[in-house]
Amino acid sequence: SALLILKPGGRLVVISFHELEDRVVKKFMDNPSLKQLTDGIVQASVEEITTNRRVRSARLRAGEKIR
Repeated sequence: SALLILKPGGRLVVISFHELEDRVVKKFMDNPSLKQLTDGIVQASVEEITTNRRVRSARLRAGEKIR
């Protein structure tokens, strides 16, 4: 339903914390009406992981609606 609410030019950013969640998000981002803004996934740096261990499994994906 996110694509129905999102206007053309609108951006959608999703953070997933589990591999199965990320798989669902990846399939959703492959939609032809979304342009991916990130090259694959964005993960935390090693420095950030050492200061905050909870972030080690976080994955970020972003897309922009084109039509």
